Amino acid sequence: ALLIQDPEADSSSASVGVKVGCFSDPKEFPGLAHFCEHMLFMGTKKYPDVNDFTEYLNQNNGHSNAFTDVDITVYKFDSSNDSFINALDRFSQFFTAPLFDAGSVEKELRAIESEHQKNLQSDIWRSMQLVRSESKVGSVNHLFSTGNASTLNPNNNINEPRDALIKFFNENYNACRMNLVVDSPIELDKMEKIVMDMFSDIAPGNGKEIDLFDPSKPAYDETNLGRFYVVEGITDRNKLRFSWFLSNGKKYYKEKPLRYLASLFGHEAKNSLFSTLVNDGLATELFAGPNHVSNLHTNFSITISLSEKGLQEKEEVILRTLKFMKLIQTLPISQRFYEENQMVGQISFDYKNREKPVDYTENLSYTMRNYKDEDILSGPYVFEKYDEQLIQKDLNSLTPQNLNIYLMTKNEDYIKDLDKKEKWYGTKFSVTPFSKEVLSKIESFNPKSDKICDHPTNYPEENKFLPKSMEVFPFEKGIKYPKQVSKTENCEIWYKPDTLYNKPKAIVYCQIYLDKSILPIAEYESLAYTWNLVVESKIKEISYMAHEAHLNFGFHPNNEGMLLKIDGFNDSMKRALVELIDAFQKITVKENLDIIATQLERQIKEMSNFYFRPPYAQVMAYLDYLKQDPSVAPNEKLHKLLSFKDKDGNVKELKFEEFVSTFLSAMKFCWVIQGNISEDDAKEIHSTCNSLLKSSPLPDSKEMHYRIVDQQKNTIYSYLLPAINENEANSSIVSSFAW
Repeated sequence: ALLIQDPEADSSSASVGVKVGCFSDPKEFPGLAHFCEHMLFMGTKKYPDVNDFTEYLNQNNGHSNAFTDVDITVYKFDSSNDSFINALDRFSQFFTAPLFDAGSVEKELRAIESEHQKNLQSDIWRSMQLVRSESKVGSVNHLFSTGNASTLNPNNNINEPRDALIKFFNENYNACRMNLVVDSPIELDKMEKIVMDMFSDIAPGNGKEIDLFDPSKPAYDETNLGRFYVVEGITDRNKLRFSWFLSNGKKYYKEKPLRYLASLFGHEAKNSLFSTLVNDGLATELFAGPNHVSNLHTNFSITISLSEKGLQEKEEVILRTLKFMKLIQTLPISQRFYEENQMVGQISFDYKNREKPVDYTENLSYTMRNYKDEDILSGPYVFEKYDEQLIQKDLNSLTPQNLNIYLMTKNEDYIKDLDKKEKWYGTKFSVTPFSKEVLSKIESFNPKSDKICDHPTNYPEENKFLPKSMEVFPFEKGIKYPKQVSKTENCEIWYKPDTLYNKPKAIVYCQIYLDKSILPIAEYESLAYTWNLVVESKIKEISYMAHEAHLNFGFHPNNEGMLLKIDGFNDSMKRALVELIDAFQKITVKENLDIIATQLERQIKEMSNFYFRPPYAQVMAYLDYLKQDPSVAPNEKLHKLLSFKDKDGNVKELKFEEFVSTFLSAMKFCWVIQGNISEDDAKEIHSTCNSLLKSSPLPDSKEMHYRIVDQQKNTIYSYLLPAINENEANSSIVSSFAW
């Protein structure tokens, strides 16, 4: 158990990680570990009412949740500090004497079936299940992880799944396989006694953890690698995923070779793979990272969101990715780049922001099984040992022989001839070996003499935004509220030094008020959000470097105009902010028509895909649209976005020219600057940025103010949102009360 005393916590939390998951499902009952997660909430010997725990938390400002992974199931809750001990007692009984209430079996089977129906419309779940179903028969990875009503009750006899559940619990839910994390203001000595009293009756077990690794039954080998999959998607997105299947690397958490490679291949600044793809209009997003699948293997992936051009030129994207990989494999390992990651990891740990207790306990109960006791807190962050050979070993393993590539799309040209269907989700797909032509081009590519493309490719440049000073300035204590330090016709500045957290961090907000009356609101917002994506794309090389240095920059449309925000380590904040704004104000329409076309297409797809979200997500979003005035629903935005193309599908350049030339012509600023920063520096940030954002003052009469719709007393309003996705089995109702 890990006990945390936090005297300043405004709530308390506990989480238990049980080191058993869906990989341990009996073959007769796929999804049983998931079913156990559901049923554990259904009453205990001491508190037999199936609703007792939920009702107690509801009465005491708390909530609970749980999830099942391949080799662990995590349960969590939080509550008010005053009610925590009683809540913890109820929670402990889950693992001591659960009832698995017979009367709740059918209800929870329906809940799991509903969850499965929801997942059927999720590209993430469909993709995950396809990888499992295509793994080798006989490996623990070849399974249906979540289960459904049919797999859990195949003979339509609710006694069978309950009996199997009790057997599963008795065999696996014991003390030697559990991690408990508690976060509360309660003193540690007192909390230790409470925990010992409440959890001591859990069955001790045999002291052994479950060993899932069987080298004779790998999930992937030469018989099912080197394959190209085309997969039909639910949403209108084109994603290309490269997945290498490597030996398990979880034990190398101190060296973090795969985190190093994830940082390298996921980089978005100059010299990166992503930068070349964006500059040629082939991609809009890229993510890279490892996933340690229990102790079986590690899956290292690069996932690229393709533009329509990228989809049509997918072979170029594949070749460029694999050539970039081959280039990096021939270059010396960059110790400088490792040390940058090492520095970022260390300061991330040293100056970590406070988390909500319920999030902190959940995360720790899930991850602590991966680290030695002394590294539980720092292990996820700290790069402790530079091991060049280990990095090179993992890098050299990223070959076509260890690789599968998955293209997920709805494009009819690609999915019309799909000849296979995944068993559990019904996902249509095809699979073929890598083309000999592609393999031949990769084999013949010589990184020393051949160019990958017309853009620079190498290790990233040195990050000039990394903080060089962590000095915390001494400020006068007791300052509770921001003070106004300047006010002019079109600008006011509010400033507050940090006297509470004592960290070398600051946060800068600037609300920029704009004249939104220049266009009808639907047209204005559609243009503004599209142009914002263009801006994000153009300043990405700067903003990504800032982000890697823990300077999080945002410049987004909002109700009143634009919101500029940057937060993180204050040492290089001003320099990053000035570079970003300088780059922003130099962006023109004429020079970026290709990027506008790519981002317009991206916006159109996002609005179309809205109606393929889970029903609960749609209705919650529509609740905001209905209550806010003015507002623009996704179908209205979609209609406007489509109107920004001419009959030949080309961007209406003049429409964007008119917008960009006028939307920033008059502005009003409200700056709020807070943290480890002096008043003079705050004023200097404002004056430097305002000098770059040149404009006329915005009259008060032109400010846009959004309001909440006035709902009349004793009046019921209803709105029916039609379901566009014909394959969606679930529905959703949301009620909102105003008084």
